[in-house]
Amino acid sequence: MAWLYSNTRGSLLPVMLLHAGVNNTKDIVPSAESGATNAWALSHSLPAWMTVGALWLCAGYFLFRMRGLRGFRRPPG
Repeated sequence: MAWLYSNTRGSLLPVMLLHAGVNNTKDIVPSAESGATNAWALSHSLPAWMTVGALWLCAGYFLFRMRGLRGFRRPPG
C-alpha cells in the first residue's frame, strides 16, 4: 500500500480501494478448509500455499523495482 501511495503521488483513493479489496477477499474467497482454527499451521490447503507464493512473488518484484528509486537509498557513510 505504501508503494501504491508513493506511485500515485499521494492519492488516497487507490490506497483505500486496495485496502477495502484486501479486507473483503476473505468473504469472496473462503478458506478451503472447513473449521480451520490455526492460521499458522503448515498443513493448509494448496490454494492457501499458492496464495502465499503469489504474494511473495509480488513482494519480490516490487522490492526489485524499488531498489533504484531515489529516497529509498541508504545515506552514505
